[in-house]
Amino acid sequence: MGQTKRQVATFEWVLAALSSRPHDCIFIDDLPWNVERAQTIGMRATQFTSTAALREFLSQEGIEFSNTS
Repeated sequence: MGQTKRQVATFEWVLAALSSRPHDCIFIDDLPWNVERAQTIGMRATQFTSTAALREFLSQEGIEFSNTS
């Protein structure tokens, strides 16, 4: 592919490859600038800081799952 998450075009390429719209996708990354780039094209995105915070974000996005260890 020859691109990184530093380029907005990378996110656009992935969306095209998946035939998906930005708001239908969730992007999770530990680096805030990668999250910001995903958000600039309309993706729902969050920075991974902890499992609890990720679970809360996913719950707010309507994604529920069973609590497994």
